[in-house]
Amino acid sequence: MEKQSKSRKIDFFRRLPDFISHRILSFLGFKDIARFSTLSTKCRELCLTLPVLTIELGNASGKELYKFNAFSHSFTSLNNEADVHQFKAEKYGQNLGGDHHIGNWILEATKSNVENIILRFNKFKIFSLPSGLSNSACLRDLEVRMNPQGLLNLPTTSFVGLEKLKLRDVRVSTNFDEWISSCKSLKMVHLHAVTCVNTLNISSLSLEDLILKDMLVGSPNFNIKVSAERLRNLRIVWLYAPQPSQSLTLHAPKLEQFSWGGLVSHYSCEGNLESLSKSNISIDFNDERVALGIIGQVFQSIYRVSSISICDYSIKEISSPELLPEFFNLHSLTLKCTYSGIEIPSAVSLLNLMPHLNSLKINGCHPSKKVKQYPVYENYHCHMNYLIIMFICLFVI
Repeated sequence: MEKQSKSRKIDFFRRLPDFISHRILSFLGFKDIARFSTLSTKCRELCLTLPVLTIELGNASGKELYKFNAFSHSFTSLNNEADVHQFKAEKYGQNLGGDHHIGNWILEATKSNVENIILRFNKFKIFSLPSGLSNSACLRDLEVRMNPQGLLNLPTTSFVGLEKLKLRDVRVSTNFDEWISSCKSLKMVHLHAVTCVNTLNISSLSLEDLILKDMLVGSPNFNIKVSAERLRNLRIVWLYAPQPSQSLTLHAPKLEQFSWGGLVSHYSCEGNLESLSKSNISIDFNDERVALGIIGQVFQSIYRVSSISICDYSIKEISSPELLPEFFNLHSLTLKCTYSGIEIPSAVSLLNLMPHLNSLKINGCHPSKKVKQYPVYENYHCHMNYLIIMFICLFVI
């Protein structure tokens, strides 16, 4: 009776279209795939043509890793004619000399024209990507996550067709930015909690999307230089301490969205950001004497935006609005207010720079304060007193 029930389940699975079966099997790990392949000839064929391979090693010992490597080599050699869309390897235990096995699996996946590789090793002290990976013409996406002390060794040569790179909780070598700049097809680079040297110099003719989040540097100062002709989205943000003092030099003539947060000591923009439409500014300053100069330079480069979100502490030193540009294209403003409360004179100075503003949102950080939105009428300056009273009621009393 039990065999008949199992047979009916296999028959039901056999009747499904292959793409649905592959979708179901994609949620299974490599070991479960191997077990499923023994049930029938059809199940074996489905497993050998699976476009997604996931290897979950957990806390496997060195001996277990050796046995598994022998099996995986046999398995992958049988499906060498099938294309693999995604290869994923996870190991949550210590690295016990198994990185060369994982490197071999990665190279086997490249023989199957793999497009997306995801690697997660949360206790590895060091992992070296195989040098042969850089020659893969089909690889488009690479994602690696380790731990803040884990060193990721990249091949010395650039990747031929790599378009998307995501790194999180890894440590990179001193020539990391040179390697990024050498990858001529890179369109997206997302770096989250990546430990690097105190200078990051990225120059690219292909890069369109760059995110730097909570970067870790061994210095109180972090020099960032970005030169990217096609860059459309740039986001630099620090949500957690310690925060280095940033110096940003930017050349991105086609930039459309610009978000920047954290401590800042210097800013310069080469050329005009004529395509910029949206900006989010939450920068702060260690030295208040340079604050107005820096925020003035930022405003000079982003004044063409139609929508902007800005923190109150970013504009607290605005005392000479005549030195700042007018935002003629700006229609939407969001003021993000911290616990210290907004500086009314600074807010008024900022609003005076926006003659065509028609939407104002005020976000309070206190849980009891909800987002408040106010229309700003066409005859804007006639309603300035009303806005000042509104600010006083919200943030002073």
